[in-house]
Amino acid sequence: MIVAERSWVAIYVQAQSEQRVATQLKERGYEVFFPSYLANGAVHKHKSPRQLPLFPGYLFLRWSSTNPHLVIKVPRVIGFVGVRHRPLPVDDAEVEGIRRICVSTLTPQPLPSVALGNRVRIISGPLKHLEGIVQDTTRGYRFIINVTMLNRAVAVMVSADQVEPCQVQAYKQPDTDAVWPLTA
Repeated sequence: MIVAERSWVAIYVQAQSEQRVATQLKERGYEVFFPSYLANGAVHKHKSPRQLPLFPGYLFLRWSSTNPHLVIKVPRVIGFVGVRHRPLPVDDAEVEGIRRICVSTLTPQPLPSVALGNRVRIISGPLKHLEGIVQDTTRGYRFIINVTMLNRAVAVMVSADQVEPCQVQAYKQPDTDAVWPLTA
């Protein structure tokens, strides 16, 4: 699969070097997204809360077919996430959802990928129109956005009145009578 220009791709970096690698890539002119969160209880030697990566060992990078080998030459970059040393695109909606969570006033939590749950759409607040999976908890709803390719997810707490179920509509393939579910 050929990656389209300006698509998001994921790069794998050495543990605990995400911020440093993001800075080096930005200095070289790349558009980089380093999703992070303010860790509760994680205190640095200066006794202030720390920004920790939502996806330890991963950064997102806008793809450019011009000199992609220069990305790999940045210290502590291990490689592109993909197949046979070729990057695969990360869904723009997933990256945009993570970005919106990071800039909101909500507190994200890193999670392993979530396979079970109901697909919902946020109908109000800073995450309006985002779709993801919801889990019912004793304190409200946990809204989860998966990054499928990394097999990881991010969660934030939302109230029940902020979500609505995603509608499932039927999709009929043109050449057959088979009907397939298609999320709206």
